[in-house]
Amino acid sequence: MSNGSTKTEHSIKGNLKVYGSITENASKTITHYTQNKGDLQPGFFVESTGKIYRDPNSKLSPYEDCISVVRKETEYNHNVIGVCTEILNEEVKDCYGNIIQPGGKFLKYATHGDVLNKCVSDTYHLGDILIPTSGWYAKKCNNLEIIDAMTHMIPRLKVTSVETEIIDSETVYAFISL
Repeated sequence: MSNGSTKTEHSIKGNLKVYGSITENASKTITHYTQNKGDLQPGFFVESTGKIYRDPNSKLSPYEDCISVVRKETEYNHNVIGVCTEILNEEVKDCYGNIIQPGGKFLKYATHGDVLNKCVSDTYHLGDILIPTSGWYAKKCNNLEIIDAMTHMIPRLKVTSVETEIIDSETVYAFISL
């Protein structure tokens, strides 16, 4: 498919529809845009409230375009589904004045990929496995807690860097997975 293009260029003959963003590379954290209840901060674990948010402007099928409304994780439980990565409370418009993000209680949370996660005070090392505690922070876990998290599909994180003082001294950099 070079058609005279260089190695880093690609041409597409015909129509192209893109839903979402075109990125420079494929290694990205998987985040979800949704409403939230209560007070949240980036780095906190989130749990499902049992309610569903659907963008009222979406043109996609409701079967593929709905997401759980979340809140700050209140205790270690089976409803924990990810880590808050960004609070989005301001209305955002595109260059044409169309509202692309309404004002209100919205956020992004990650379910897979690299995140900064708030942790209880402790000494952390590369490779430590973290799980939610009672109170939205992460903590190092033992083997039985890892098995429980895996059995109940509770997100767990593997520490990949502890050099986060410049960004947030209460966090570690970790890879989140189920």
